[in-house]
Amino acid sequence: MPEYWFTADWHLGHARICELANRPFASVDAMNEALIERHNALVRPDDRVWVLGDVCMGAIDESLALVSRFNGHKYLVAGNHDRCFHGYGDNAVNKPQFDAWVRRYRQAGFATVITGFHTLRNGFGPLIELVPTTYGTDGRRSLGWRGELCHFPTVGESRPDRDDRFAEYRPRPLGGVDRRAETRRWVLHGHVHDAWLSSGRNLNVGVDRWDYAPVHLDDVAAYVTRAEERHRDLLDVGQPLVVGPGFRSSTTS
Repeated sequence: MPEYWFTADWHLGHARICELANRPFASVDAMNEALIERHNALVRPDDRVWVLGDVCMGAIDESLALVSRFNGHKYLVAGNHDRCFHGYGDNAVNKPQFDAWVRRYRQAGFATVITGFHTLRNGFGPLIELVPTTYGTDGRRSLGWRGELCHFPTVGESRPDRDDRFAEYRPRPLGGVDRRAETRRWVLHGHVHDAWLSSGRNLNVGVDRWDYAPVHLDDVAAYVTRAEERHRDLLDVGQPLVVGPGFRSSTTS
């Protein structure tokens, strides 16, 4: 059976990302190779990987070509630095260019490319099941948490002094009210790099918070379950959780 993984913010080929996000690599080439090596040490060829944006920067031909070296069937939810993002440049009004970029990313190795238009139109990202829904003997629902997939959290940037960008492409309150606690949804995202691991019901699956490697579905589910059990008051007011530099269900009590 295939395993399911999440990751974001590779920034392949981005010469300054090591400085901007405090990455411990001597060069951009060393970073590229480390990301591929750490990914492939966990992900098997038949596994499924959701990449939540910002695949590459720099010279697009060279950096995009690296995608094929990452194991797994890869599904992209585009971020603001991806040329296939609906909000990138003039893609929103230049459909031939937009379609050409989507094809390029598919040819590079993404089985699916979600461009951001889904969230722009609907106010929420594509949904996946994190923790299976169960029902008690009285028929009431218990457990069951879902994830919205987006490059962006509902609020927040990598720098606290920066206003939120791309608000129209972020998950938004439905009907003007954030009902994610009631609907048992978390937002899985990247974009904020090493700024925080989680804030409210936003969970950052970017490589900068997960030892430059993808995170397994089981670890995401364990984090969400633990947070809801132990920190619900903080979640309801949108506070960041302090759980150390990373979280793995097998190593964190």
